[in-house]
Amino acid sequence: MKILVAIPHYYNPQQGGRNASLRPDDGARAQALETVILSLHEHFGNLQLLLDHRAQNVSQLEAARTNIVRIVVVTVAGDKHVLAQLARLSALFVPVVENDPGFDPRYLGVTCRDVLRRACERSGEGFDFYCYMEDDGVIHDPWFFEKLRLFNSKFGNECLLLPARFEVESSGSLFGRRPSPPGIKLYPEGHVPSELTRGYPLGGSGAPKDVEIEVMGRPVKFRRPTNPHAGCYFLTPAQMRMFAETPYFLERSDDFLGPLESSATLGILKCFAIYKPHPDNLSFFELQHYHAGLLHKVNPKKA
Repeated sequence: MKILVAIPHYYNPQQGGRNASLRPDDGARAQALETVILSLHEHFGNLQLLLDHRAQNVSQLEAARTNIVRIVVVTVAGDKHVLAQLARLSALFVPVVENDPGFDPRYLGVTCRDVLRRACERSGEGFDFYCYMEDDGVIHDPWFFEKLRLFNSKFGNECLLLPARFEVESSGSLFGRRPSPPGIKLYPEGHVPSELTRGYPLGGSGAPKDVEIEVMGRPVKFRRPTNPHAGCYFLTPAQMRMFAETPYFLERSDDFLGPLESSATLGILKCFAIYKPHPDNLSFFELQHYHAGLLHKVNPKKA
């Protein structure tokens, strides 16, 4: 399997604000991005080894031998990032820099789209998935892309499956607040007010509200979410071409929640019928939000 991953990355603690990229903890930001990069290579790369105690050697797993993971970290010129702290991982990713001094970093997600599009257009660069991931989204499931293949084979290119994001106490401590009692796992992207998504094809594109597949003898359900944001998407080559051919592919907009959310979600929301795992089986297809920004709001007495 070959995957190309584009990650927008920006860090400016002087600005202040609610996002992790604006908080004064560069160590936590570096740790988050390092975790994202390492998890992709560990689960989907070709350096997966088997230790043979009798022969006292290690060998490469045959199933992983042809895997390719290419990661592009898209950032801005200057020092508004933490890439210097990731020097030991320099062989695992390629930095791409927006050199325009007037560039608004909130639209780095749009630049990531262009990186993916150009790779898709180049001959000899055929990837199985063209992926966009924010710099604090961590995949722990080695079967993540196989589940995507299964969904796509069943429902086609017009439907796009996004993971359910979760936060846990072992997430990065950038925000310095912990739930009580410990051990809580929160899926923070539940219902949002309908006015935030009014006018977008959450239920009106002809795709059914709920769909279902059978996995290992049990039904697994997916639903058109009222909150389509996941900070990521994973496109097949056909879906990448569909998206790139839309007139709004490189559009810079803040219409959906804000510039950051719009850069990640607005384009795919216009292009595809989006699904997420049904609340009955959220953990089937999930991704960790490394910086637990909402976990502290859990009141176990009301849960």
